[in-house]
Amino acid sequence: MLVPRDMELANLINESHTYSQIHPLIYIACGKRDDLYPNVVRLRDMLDRAKMDFIFEQADAGHEWGFWDIAVQRGLDAVIPDGKR
Repeated sequence: MLVPRDMELANLINESHTYSQIHPLIYIACGKRDDLYPNVVRLRDMLDRAKMDFIFEQADAGHEWGFWDIAVQRGLDAVIPDGKR
């Protein structure tokens, strides 16, 4: 299924300032040996150019459970205020 051009992630990020002045903090983590890593770096760069709030963490890991398990906990800690979990 093709995604309409106005709904592509890059367009949504670039145009996000027209929809809202409030942007949530985005947490991204990826292993440097993950096949998805180049795409995640492009996403990080798009968010940076759009001046959006995000945390990007990378590690010497692949697409594996051990890294993912740690990243999920760190992501929750980053986006949910203390005492709310």
